[in-house]
Amino acid sequence: MCSLEDVIVQKAPHSSISDLDKHKFLVPYEVTVAQFIWILRQRLKLDPRKAIYLFVNRTLPQSSALMGEIYYQCQEDDGFLYVIFSGENTFGF
Repeated sequence: MCSLEDVIVQKAPHSSISDLDKHKFLVPYEVTVAQFIWILRQRLKLDPRKAIYLFVNRTLPQSSALMGEIYYQCQEDDGFLYVIFSGENTFGF
C-alpha cells in the first residue's frame, strides 16, 4: 500500500519535553511506530538522554506496528488518528 494517513500529534499536558512546531502529519501506511518516533525525535531535536513515548487511545502501540494499521484500527470519526507523546529523562537527570 502507498496511502498516506492523517495523524495529529499532541504533547501530553504534563510532559517535560518541548512541543512540536507542527502537529499534523501525513504518514505513509508502511511506516512503523519506531520509525515515526525517530521522525518526531528529529523534529523535536530531543536530547539522547530523553525517552519519548507515543500513546494511541491511552495505550502504547508496539514499536513494530505499522502506522497504517493503527490508523485503520483507531482513527476517529473525523478521519484523523490522534497520537499523544510524552517524554522523560532516561538517566534521571
